[in-house]
Amino acid sequence: GVPASREALDAVPESAIEEAQSKIGGASIAELRKIANGDLRFGPVVDGTVVKRPTLESMALGVGSGKHLLIGATDDEFTMIFEGQKKLMRWVPRTVLRHVLGVSGSTFAAYARANADVVARGNADLMGRYLTDALFRVPLLRVAMVRGGAQTWVYQYSLRQPTTGLAGHCSDVPFWFDCLDAPRVAKLLGDHPSQELATTMHQAAVRFIEQGDPGWPRWDNADGQVMVFDGDPLEAVKAGGFDEVRPLMR
Repeated sequence: GVPASREALDAVPESAIEEAQSKIGGASIAELRKIANGDLRFGPVVDGTVVKRPTLESMALGVGSGKHLLIGATDDEFTMIFEGQKKLMRWVPRTVLRHVLGVSGSTFAAYARANADVVARGNADLMGRYLTDALFRVPLLRVAMVRGGAQTWVYQYSLRQPTTGLAGHCSDVPFWFDCLDAPRVAKLLGDHPSQELATTMHQAAVRFIEQGDPGWPRWDNADGQVMVFDGDPLEAVKAGGFDEVRPLMR
């Protein structure tokens, strides 16, 4: 009910915005299915003026191909939303989970085979990894692939936090910025996060900014090389990066 102007939006109390947000941000089955299909409720809107077309379409047309891109994700961007339901979800049949996600049986079976290590950790982790892939890692792979020969470097952050046992959302950020002593970092990463890893990742970020190359082989659609930050070993380049999400791209 608010006119589409800056003045009108400025006049809306923050409490009203939070109330409206809570009404459309629930965790119902319908909402989870939308999320699993890449439908986040908050984000840029293709309006034809500021954002002229979906990002992948623009990239396929060569928009941004002259820019160097460093892109990556953590392994468990969305898994934390199911942490409180682990005991309950272990009794839920996988066919029910598949129905909740709205995915075909063949796709779900192929995905489970490609992520056997996650399946072994239980339904909560499997659901979290699926949403992580649908919202973060599949789009990441599509971006890398559609850019083709453009200068693109890809990373995968896999170091599990001692506090949760997950490579959770934003847990890579304190390492990239080498700010392990910042407030609230200990709550996220524990009391003894690896300074060696922070130094390594921060140096890669600085090198990318200064030289346009973070220091590992750039992405190539033929071999899909990515840098994996895991802590043990500290870092390693592997081919076939994010192959485990490819069943969701069929």
